[in-house]
Amino acid sequence: MYERDVKDYNVREQGVRDQEVREQDLRKKYAREQRIRQQTLKRARFDEKATLPVLGFVPINKPILTASYEVAYLIAKQGKPLTIGETLVKPDVLKMANIMLGEETKVKLSQIPLSNDTICDRIEDMSKGILAQVVADLISSPAKFNIKLDETTDVSNLSQVIVLVRYVKDDVINEDFLFCKSLTTTTKAAEVKKPVDNFFKDNSLSWDMVPAVCSDRVPVTQGRKSGFGAVVKADAPHIIITHCILHRHALATTTLPPKLAEVLKIVDCVNYMQSSALRHRIFSELCKEMGLEFDVLLYHSNIRWLSRGQLLNGVFAVRLELALFLQEHQHCHADCFKNSEFIVILVHLADIFAAVNHLNHKMQGGGFDIIETEENLKAFQKKLPLWKRRTEINNFADFPLLDECVRSKMYLESQTFLYPRN
Repeated sequence: MYERDVKDYNVREQGVRDQEVREQDLRKKYAREQRIRQQTLKRARFDEKATLPVLGFVPINKPILTASYEVAYLIAKQGKPLTIGETLVKPDVLKMANIMLGEETKVKLSQIPLSNDTICDRIEDMSKGILAQVVADLISSPAKFNIKLDETTDVSNLSQVIVLVRYVKDDVINEDFLFCKSLTTTTKAAEVKKPVDNFFKDNSLSWDMVPAVCSDRVPVTQGRKSGFGAVVKADAPHIIITHCILHRHALATTTLPPKLAEVLKIVDCVNYMQSSALRHRIFSELCKEMGLEFDVLLYHSNIRWLSRGQLLNGVFAVRLELALFLQEHQHCHADCFKNSEFIVILVHLADIFAAVNHLNHKMQGGGFDIIETEENLKAFQKKLPLWKRRTEINNFADFPLLDECVRSKMYLESQTFLYPRN
């Protein structure tokens, strides 16, 4: 009897609990449906009258939405902080509208959402849209696409993999940025390849669609057995690994004759001066007292190898002041500027690097194909024998700084050392 009563009690309790669970589920379902119904009605009212601009909701196909995206695009293009929209752009626009067009226009413009979160969402939406468009173009391209890969480290010591893509669309060769991923651990070739594999997998791409990969020959990419090229070829043997043609020009400076390479050490003098705020101020004041047109030489690093010619031009322009400054600080290169041969090599290298810099600029940017690039490179190569022949007969017209230096008759005794006759 007692056991039967306990069982009946348990059954009743279980039934009560089941009923409470069902009622709770029904209440949740009703609340959810009610919330959705209210949001739908609110959204319908907003689409009709735009009554919620302060919350950042903007109806589709409204000028407010377009204006918000346009401002976000400009902020992203200029690389400005996302908060500039609500802290600078919008207040300035409202003030100008109030002054020029009146209070009514100001009220309309104040409805444009430019908050930090809104601008961030707009930029993210545009980024996703552009990426989806580029991926779609890659998939539908009539030819395979090539990628350019670079592993680099930023100022915060964060290693990143940057991938650019070159493909055909509507019979036109296009170049686009594909993605940039951070390397959280090591920078080995396998770790560099992993984000590329993940990106291909997420976007329905494959290595079979890539005939060639170009890199800048950093250590992580150039190993024959464990480099990026070797790791890629293990999965896709058909891929051709090439070396960036522009980066080869930077490597060429490491094979200069000793006499020319010695002059390039003048870069150390500039960095010695710029590495100290006190020395920088002293040199700047010295240049002002001497009445020079400019009083600053920019700090130079190896990554700025394209601008080395401009640096040498600046050194030549302030050579007297720089020599005086180095003598006062007892620098080891202070006496170099007293050597006429050193000055001639300096201006000659400045002209050479300027010519190489001009060539590199002609081979960069969009719209260039391998045919046009090869023509520019071969044209430059054909100029070299002509320059040498002219120099051997003391004709320096192809080198403006050197020609000016020689014409001034300051260093005539050193003008034949560059290309001595046999």
